[in-house]
Amino acid sequence: AKSLGTVPSALAIRRCELSMNPYDDVMSVERMTVSMDVELAAAIRESADGCAENLSEWMAEAARRRLRTMGLRQVIADWEAEHGRITEEELDQARARLTG
Repeated sequence: AKSLGTVPSALAIRRCELSMNPYDDVMSVERMTVSMDVELAAAIRESADGCAENLSEWMAEAARRRLRTMGLRQVIADWEAEHGRITEEELDQARARLTG
């Protein structure tokens, strides 16, 4: 398996955990506990640090993107149910419009 990075030290993990609460004073939040592969968790922390985001912001944005993707898949499924499968020609036309 391809390594996603090194596991951060316990001190680095604790610093990240302490800095992940900027929303508490501005909006309602729900704390969640998630479990994932250690290398994936390390890669997420590294990415969040590289983006100057705290871990909560990074994970929330990733979740928003995933939900948008799921919503788009449903829109496409609904359209195809009514009009038939999208053809390769239609996909090529859409790609051409998107790339200018």
